[in-house]
Amino acid sequence: MRRFGGLFASCALVLLGAFRTNPVWAAIAGTGVILSAVYMLWMFQRVYLGSVTHEENETLSDLQPREWASVIPLCAAAIVMGVFPMIFLKPMEPAVQKLVAQVQSVQPLRVENEGQRAKVKSQRSSQTFEVTRVTSQVQGEP
Repeated sequence: MRRFGGLFASCALVLLGAFRTNPVWAAIAGTGVILSAVYMLWMFQRVYLGSVTHEENETLSDLQPREWASVIPLCAAAIVMGVFPMIFLKPMEPAVQKLVAQVQSVQPLRVENEGQRAKVKSQRSSQTFEVTRVTSQVQGEP
């Protein structure tokens, strides 16, 4: 994950998967992530660093110790997950590998019907099979 620099691991993993599937949608998603970050920074600047617009808010206090006690662990967990994602991804790896193997073992086929003969072509490999007798069965019929 070092090659992604400042991106958090979740965004980087999602965008990498999307790019491998469809680069156009990955570019659109990446633009959305950038625009979201710009909006969040603008909102942060206005809320935390801007002037008070309503006088009744002048007397509001900052977070109480009880509120800090709930916010600090959440912030720390988010930072740890972003900086060290392998702590959380490594335990999931065997299950993910098993799932990927199951999904890849089922190869989708494309059937090209040519009269009495049909060609079945695997979409993941260049194998072509000729089928001389094609029978179809509607679900629910014997």
